[in-house]
Amino acid sequence: MGNIGGVLLNGATGCVVENLRVSGVSWAGVMILDGHRNRVSGCRITANLGAAQDSSGVCVYRSSSFNMIEGNSIESPCWHGVLVQNPDVDLIPKSNIIRGNSIIGSTAYGIAVYMPSETEVESNNTIDSNTISAVVGTQNSDNSGAGIYVVGAAASGTIVRANHIKNCCISTTSETLAPAGIAISNTKRCKVTENDISGMTKYDGIRVVVCASIVVSGNTVKMPASNTTAVGGI
Repeated sequence: MGNIGGVLLNGATGCVVENLRVSGVSWAGVMILDGHRNRVSGCRITANLGAAQDSSGVCVYRSSSFNMIEGNSIESPCWHGVLVQNPDVDLIPKSNIIRGNSIIGSTAYGIAVYMPSETEVESNNTIDSNTISAVVGTQNSDNSGAGIYVVGAAASGTIVRANHIKNCCISTTSETLAPAGIAISNTKRCKVTENDISGMTKYDGIRVVVCASIVVSGNTVKMPASNTTAVGGI
């Protein structure tokens, strides 16, 4: 797969990556590839140079499961702060926890659970208590920009809980890819609860598109008066 980035856990189980500083890599600061029950915590990831669509501070890739991404600081102009992705239909990352991370300045999404499989899968990943701000939204021809983006049939069962999201979709110009603080698209049975969203100068606080059985409960959305592109807070 070429030069992936700072730290690669390839098929690893039960490993710990902690208290590292990673800067200037071309793909992912830390990549978990088909890895299980690993923990990435307390790392500082800055100034990544990745222009690839899956460049990220931390990437949880393919069939990786039961990994914990916790308490990391990611301030980098790559596409994603944290990316959980299945690039192949039968390789689904499941039951991973993304918790307590600080993410600033991603160019596409703060945290993305990107599962484009046509087969519905209960992957049950959790995005909990992260702080996300200043997502620019210049990727995909200015169509990106959500603080948290959950998309695809295999993203079913994702939990988005108690996150703090501020000032995303800064340069977004189109509604094609569900621009919002939190965007849930083309999936089922996700729960979006107790999140706090503010400072969205463009588009919505929470947007749910072409979904079924989504629970949106107990969230706080504070929309600035200057926002003229929002359809609604939710």
